[in-house]
Amino acid sequence: MWSSLATTISWVEETLGVRTGSYPPADQSGNYAVVTRVGGETAYPHDHPRIAIQVWTDSDANGEQVALAIARVLPALAERSPRINGIEGGTTVTQLGRDENGHYVWQVVFTAHCNIRED
Repeated sequence: MWSSLATTISWVEETLGVRTGSYPPADQSGNYAVVTRVGGETAYPHDHPRIAIQVWTDSDANGEQVALAIARVLPALAERSPRINGIEGGTTVTQLGRDENGHYVWQVVFTAHCNIRED
């Protein structure tokens, strides 16, 4: 079964070269990314998930640069799967602050246009 979330997690991990999942790792040392679905409309066979990519880095400047880099190359995600028809242009980049472990957290949110038809 195909998943827009799993496809995005795999793409982010490959693109950034950091641990990536749908939840923070148990060992929260080093840089990592978390990918979650934060909304979106579904009307079978189409799905328009609103996806958030949070990057957890060692500095505010690094977090901002990583988030902006993701936003810039995001159209390449559509090439990852024939089920992703495109990425909507309303991508946002937001600074979320600092966590108790000292990570600086930045977030990229976008909408993907997907075909979820099961043949």
